[in-house]
Amino acid sequence: MLIAIAWTAWLAIALFDFNAALEDGEPVALERRIDWIEVQQGLREDLTTIAASQSTGWLNDRAIAALSSRQAITNLLRTAKLDDRGWDIAIPAQWPAPSFGWFSVRHAFFSGSPFAFRLDLRPDSGTIKRPLTLLFKWRGDWELVRVFLPEDSFGRTPPIRQAATPSQTSTQPTAAPPVGAQRAVLDEESPSDPKGKHYTGTVTWRTEQTPAAAGAPSDVAVVAEVRIPDQPLGVTMTIRHNRDRTLPASHTIDIKFDLPANSPNGGILDVAAIQMQADEQGGGQKLSSSIVKVSPDYFMVGLSAIEIDAKLNLQVLKDRPWLSILFIFGNNSRAVLSLEKGTTGEKVMAGALAQWAATSTEGVPGTR
Repeated sequence: MLIAIAWTAWLAIALFDFNAALEDGEPVALERRIDWIEVQQGLREDLTTIAASQSTGWLNDRAIAALSSRQAITNLLRTAKLDDRGWDIAIPAQWPAPSFGWFSVRHAFFSGSPFAFRLDLRPDSGTIKRPLTLLFKWRGDWELVRVFLPEDSFGRTPPIRQAATPSQTSTQPTAAPPVGAQRAVLDEESPSDPKGKHYTGTVTWRTEQTPAAAGAPSDVAVVAEVRIPDQPLGVTMTIRHNRDRTLPASHTIDIKFDLPANSPNGGILDVAAIQMQADEQGGGQKLSSSIVKVSPDYFMVGLSAIEIDAKLNLQVLKDRPWLSILFIFGNNSRAVLSLEKGTTGEKVMAGALAQWAATSTEGVPGTR
């Protein structure tokens, strides 16, 4: 109890310090409470995705650079003023400027673990109603690491959550599972059921050839196509051997989620880990990796290039019969997607690992 109280008090002090830094515009204090590189990168990726999906003429590279500048982000965090053209990027005429104030906080709660905290702010806007979400993580101290724009910003239409009617569900024929498909199991938290929700589906394993640089042989990638019809949820996972000398990873794993626009889970907030298991019940070996959110539904995982980590990662990828993705939905519920390798997956993974080992070259990360 005392540890929990002390931990919560530490977080509260950090949030007050964060708010004071915004009010004063103190660069040193802002540097202490904001991971500028991660926040700016995430915001630029979100803005780029919006521009690509909507073909918004004014949201070009110059506008994205301006909106993701430190001053613009500080203004956004301080005032939460949003409209269909973004937010203020100019330096305030008077300083110190008022901050958003605690009255703008709609929700505040730990997100997935005691080391992540989510703050939802009510935008100061006549057109935008969805919250501006701030994600803090503890890294020796609490820092802001991500700013998620409201779903209805920039004129976007937020998802409409609708329950399927009996007539819609009963007339749909049940599709036969793909040939060679293995089991996929999704377990997620539910506020209405302490046991959580349990869904079953299929995963299809295959390999595909990937293009290589000039003068180098083509490489193979492992692809897992997942379908959970009753959620509904689709996931495409692609494992590749890294040949980019500038990327400190032995292998990369791309994870692309596919949810309908009216999904009640509100998209994907974060991917926490990937682990290999002896069965679908959990308690496996987590892969040593770094995970980056590239877009709202796309994550890139870099497996550690440190020799001892790389060897252990490849060993469990080969030996363990189940692979699990631990992630968090947009509504903050945690979920685990467990994929059975089965006979097909075992052959696909073993063949790819053998080919990667045979084509490894000196000097490529994680190949020695």
